[in-house]
Amino acid sequence: MIKSFIDTLEQNTLADLRSCELSVASVIAGYPVLYEGLPGVGKTGLAVTLSKLLGLVSRRLQCTPDIQPADIVGYLRPNAQGDEFIMVEGPVFTPCLLVDEINRANPRAQSALLEAMAEGTVTLEGVTHTLPEERVILATQNPQDQIGTHPLPESQLDRFGLVLPLVYPSAEKEARLLQGQFTHQALSQQLDLMTIRKTVLKLTLNDACLDYLQRLVSRTREHPDYVHGLSTRGAKVLADIARAMAFIRGRDFVTPDDIQDVFFDVARHRLTLRSKSSGFTPDAELQSLLESVSL
Repeated sequence: MIKSFIDTLEQNTLADLRSCELSVASVIAGYPVLYEGLPGVGKTGLAVTLSKLLGLVSRRLQCTPDIQPADIVGYLRPNAQGDEFIMVEGPVFTPCLLVDEINRANPRAQSALLEAMAEGTVTLEGVTHTLPEERVILATQNPQDQIGTHPLPESQLDRFGLVLPLVYPSAEKEARLLQGQFTHQALSQQLDLMTIRKTVLKLTLNDACLDYLQRLVSRTREHPDYVHGLSTRGAKVLADIARAMAFIRGRDFVTPDDIQDVFFDVARHRLTLRSKSSGFTPDAELQSLLESVSL
């Protein structure tokens, strides 16, 4: 069922199979996904199609420079009698939230999403409200050199399970789009998201894999080329999304290959090189780091 879901997602978007697989892995592990790329390469299309296939009630939040925290989390208003306040829920209370062009929002508005992304709650006027259990957050952003963008703070980037770069589609996919062949078909059976999440988090991470993962994380913290290493949250994301990849591949246990397969996508947006003059690209540096840690 999970492979059919991923195949349907890939067939009805401009994204490649790898991006679709990673998107689903992050969602079933319970983490938000951020798509990054030029306008018009299918970021929003991928997010919208994924939300439709999940079968969850969704709302789309279009970020603009003047958006306010209340536009995201909600606000309190007086009732008709004026003797008490009623909470008006913002779009973050929707099971599936699509945050379009998140880096066009001002920093104050961006910060309104932090609690929702990490804890699944919203605090308004000192009262904490719980968000839907099955919550899914999908966001898009344009490259930082585009006009009108605000860089996301490290604390917010760390709350995304994955930041997936989307590039121009293949010629075949672009031709299908131009011929109007994307149908956005629905699956005959929707994913039982909560059951899958519970299953994924129970997948075995044996002592050898745990030791390998921790040595890999420690290496990012000790590496002289990085400002700082993976946080504890980053280490947990790596473990959980490795579990999700094992589930997608039909296994009930994690292998070192699963950890290596998702390491780049988990670590890339969490690690900052001290200097960019060495000629190394971020992925080349990560590959070098990966090869320095023995299995």
